[in-house]
Amino acid sequence: MDCQDYITEPAERKKGQHLQREERGAIQHLKRQGYLNRAIAGEIGCSPATVANELRRGTPPRKSNKGRKPGYSARCGEAVYKANRKLSRRRHRICRCARFLRWVARQFKEHKWSLDAYIHWYNEGHIKSSLGWMSLLEYRRSLGLIA
Repeated sequence: MDCQDYITEPAERKKGQHLQREERGAIQHLKRQGYLNRAIAGEIGCSPATVANELRRGTPPRKSNKGRKPGYSARCGEAVYKANRKLSRRRHRICRCARFLRWVARQFKEHKWSLDAYIHWYNEGHIKSSLGWMSLLEYRRSLGLIA
């Protein structure tokens, strides 16, 4: 096969698509050459606001007024992007109820409870304020759901 058979031009960017590593590298290269945000956006096929946000994300904060201003780094932008993506997800349910799971484990170890004993306590002895200070079993009886 000759090199003429390969596609060398990147595919058209879709609207709303996240920047790829190559595009961040292009932003870094074009910014160092002195291109403005609109020109960079035209080159890589995205919005000028996307370029501005990426430049803000990938430029480290200035530590002092001395010396030259820190420039954009594609590597720094990629790292901040990944950190933000990691924090943007909803936490797993197991993470939200970790305190409860530690309490159940402590009951198993200290009081030698079985899982059945815990479920019995939760249904009949556990009083909840959201149920009008009744246990789950009492609340179901008051609603007429059980005899």
